[in-house]
Amino acid sequence: MKDWVVAILSAGQGKRMKTDRPKVLHPLVDRPILYYIFEAVSSITNNIYIVISPKLYNVLYDKINVNFVVQDEPLGTGDAVKRLLPYLKEFNGNILVLPGDVPLIKKETLERLCLIHEKENNACTILTTVVDNPSGYGRIVRDEKGNIVKIVEDKDATLEEKNIKEINTAIYAFDWNKLKEVLPYLNNNNAQKEYYLPDALSLLLKRGEKVNSLTVENWEVLGVNSQKELANLHKVFTGKINEKWMDAGVTIISPDTVTIGKDVLLENDVIIYPNSVMLGRIIIKKGSVVGYNVYIKNYTIGEKVEIGPNSFISCNKSKEEGD
Repeated sequence: MKDWVVAILSAGQGKRMKTDRPKVLHPLVDRPILYYIFEAVSSITNNIYIVISPKLYNVLYDKINVNFVVQDEPLGTGDAVKRLLPYLKEFNGNILVLPGDVPLIKKETLERLCLIHEKENNACTILTTVVDNPSGYGRIVRDEKGNIVKIVEDKDATLEEKNIKEINTAIYAFDWNKLKEVLPYLNNNNAQKEYYLPDALSLLLKRGEKVNSLTVENWEVLGVNSQKELANLHKVFTGKINEKWMDAGVTIISPDTVTIGKDVLLENDVIIYPNSVMLGRIIIKKGSVVGYNVYIKNYTIGEKVEIGPNSFISCNKSKEEGD
């Protein structure tokens, strides 16, 4: 791919989480939500900027190797991207913009979005999805030919626009030179009194620039704004992982009660009983059995090993048959 930078927008206050912990640092299985985003964009570029609040900066500044941009006051996604202007004065490539709370997004989806953007030479390529209940989301407004006309935020939508079920996922690929030309023209004449990044699409379209889209399944772009949504995200995330392993020949007796981390590797003919948790770098080889109520972290289990009920194993060692 061509020259890219990534901007992760994570300056939102997350008030509905009702906790002191920044929203993107809430755990999803065995790591914070934000860390899944870093993993997803890693194949695009290592030139990553994260726009964050002062509070989040104080937590992260010495923990991760990215470029930090502080948004002192939450004035919207358009304002967040404007904060990048001093840092990207000499940059002439493309920019991938996404929120920091969509941990299920696949790197393959982001790669595909960026490749479509390059191939079609678009000014903007937006990731969209379709949901049964679009309340609260920005709607994708199209003309009779299916071309994107604008994105309208929920609070600013007409009754007709509120019936649209295709929504903005807040994930975009932009031509940076074209985007930075319209950023100064964003305004906050809306119900939220914020600067909306989606308004940049309307400005680009008025200039005759090409805007296109890629649509994905809605589970992949689930976000987090409340504890209930975080719990649902955990359910979807672990469900997808468990389905993958069952399709590969692993027997999971009660999938809804089993948590398997993203870094776990299982061979076929492994059997996992209910209420078990496996986190970190784990390898469980063919024919082994994980009993009821077992917790395993960072461990290698050889072939035909039986882990008894109520076991707690957490170390960087291995267990072989007959141990």
